Amino acid sequence: MNLRRLALEGAFWSSAEGWSRQLASLVIFVAVARLLSPAEIGLFAMVTIVLAAVQTVLDEGLNEVLIQREPLDDRHLDTAFWCNVALTGGICGALVLAAPLLARLFDEPGIAPLLQVVALAPLLVGLCGVQQALLRRQFRYRLLVTRSLAGIVAGGAVGILLAVQGYGAWALVAQQVVDRAVGAAVLWAGAGWTPRARFSLAHARDLMPYSAFLTATRIVNFCSKHVDRYLVGLLMGPAALGVYTLAYRVHDTLSFLIVQGVANVGMSTFARLQAERERMRRALYAAVELGGLLATPVFLGVSAVASNLVVTFFGEGWRESGTILAVIALLGVPGLVSNFAGAVIRATGSAALLLALLTASAVANVAVVLVSVQYGLVAVSIAILLRNVAFVPVYLWIMRRLIGVRAGDYLACFMPGFLAAAGMAVIVHGVGLVLAPYLTAPAALGVQVAVGLAVYGILLRLVAPTALARALAVLRHYRQLRSVEA
Repeated sequence: MNLRRLALEGAFWSSAEGWSRQLASLVIFVAVARLLSPAEIGLFAMVTIVLAAVQTVLDEGLNEVLIQREPLDDRHLDTAFWCNVALTGGICGALVLAAPLLARLFDEPGIAPLLQVVALAPLLVGLCGVQQALLRRQFRYRLLVTRSLAGIVAGGAVGILLAVQGYGAWALVAQQVVDRAVGAAVLWAGAGWTPRARFSLAHARDLMPYSAFLTATRIVNFCSKHVDRYLVGLLMGPAALGVYTLAYRVHDTLSFLIVQGVANVGMSTFARLQAERERMRRALYAAVELGGLLATPVFLGVSAVASNLVVTFFGEGWRESGTILAVIALLGVPGLVSNFAGAVIRATGSAALLLALLTASAVANVAVVLVSVQYGLVAVSIAILLRNVAFVPVYLWIMRRLIGVRAGDYLACFMPGFLAAAGMAVIVHGVGLVLAPYLTAPAALGVQVAVGLAVYGILLRLVAPTALARALAVLRHYRQLRSVEA
C-alpha cells in the first residue's frame, strides 16, 4: 500500500474516530447539561482544567516521538512504556495528594474528592499510550474508532444514569473514568503489542531529548489554551465558568471533528516525507484546501446560528453561552493555520521552535485575558480571538522557514472555501434576525441550516469550482481504493 493510499485510509479512519468520539461525547454532554446547573458544570470544568494538564504530559510526551522516530525498534517501545508507567504513576499520585491544595486555590472544597477519583483517567490513558502511538504510526485508525466508540458508549451510559439520579458533577467524573478504562482494554486487546520486562538506557537517551521538548511544548500549549478558563473560574466563579465552558465545549468538538483528524494524519504523512520537502509542501497544500472547504463553513456557520443552536440543544437557561459561542466558534478559522503549522513543525522535528512559539502564544494569552476578564465573558472571548488572528502571520513565516511554504500559495488554497463560507454565514445570520420574532429557536435553527447548506453549495460552485473539483477527485480516488481493496 503506497503512502497516498495510507494517508487516505488514515484520513478516513482518523476522521471517523474523531467524529464518533466527539459526536457521541457531545450528545452525552447535552443530555447531562440539561440535568445539571451551570454551577455544577463549572465545578466539573475546574476539575477538567487540572485533568487536562496532567493528561497533556502523560498522553503525548514519549508517545508522539514513536510516530516520528526513524528507525524504530522494539527496545524503543519497551523503554517508552516503562517510562510512561513511572511518569504516570508519579504524576497521578501527586494529583491525589495535591487535590486539597488545588481545592483551596479555586476556593471550592467540593473539587478535592472529584480530583482524587478522576486521577484514574490519565493513569489509564498513560498505560496504553505506546499502543496508540503504534496504531497511528501504522495508519491503523480503524481500531482507534472501535476504542473510542466502546469507551464513550460505556462511559456515557454510566454518566447519564448518575446524572438522572442526582449525582451532579460526579456523573461527569464517572463518565471520564469508565470511558478511559474501556478504551484502554480495547487497545491492549487489539493493538498486537505488549511490553516486555526490559529497559534500555541507550534507547531512553535516544527518545528523551525530543520527548522532553514535546512535553514542554504540550504543557506550554495547554497553558496557552486554558489560561482563560482558569482565570474565569478563579475570578468569576463556577457559574460563569460553566457558561464559558459550554460554549468552548461546542467549539472544541467542532475542532476535533473537522480539523484534528486531518492534522493527525498530516503529521504522520509529513513525518514520512521529512527528506522530500517538495512532496511535503504539496501534501500540505492539499490538506489545507480540503480542510478549508470542510472547516470554514462549519465554524462560520455555527457562529451565525450560535444563539438558536445553544437554546435548542441545551435549553433557555444556557442562552448566555450562545453569545459566547458566536465569538468562540470563529477561533476555528485561524486555528486551521496553527494546526497545520504545528503538524509541519512536529513532523520536521523542530521541537525548540515549537516550544518558543507556544511560549510566546501563552504569554500573549495571559496578557489579553488579564486585561479583558474584568469586562466580562464576551470581552474575554473577543480578546482570545484577536490574539489568535494576530499570530497567523507568525505561523505562515514558520512554515516558509521550515519547508519553503509561500504565504500566497497557502492562502490561495485556503481562501476559496473561506470566501464561500463567509458569504454563507452573512446570509444565514440575516435569516436568523428576520425569523427571530416569528419562530421558536429550534424552528429558526432548522431554516438557517437548510439555507446555509444550499447557499454554501451555490457559492462554492461560483467562487471555488476548481477547489471543489479537486476535493471531489480526492473523495472519488478514495472510493476507488476502497473498491479495489474490497
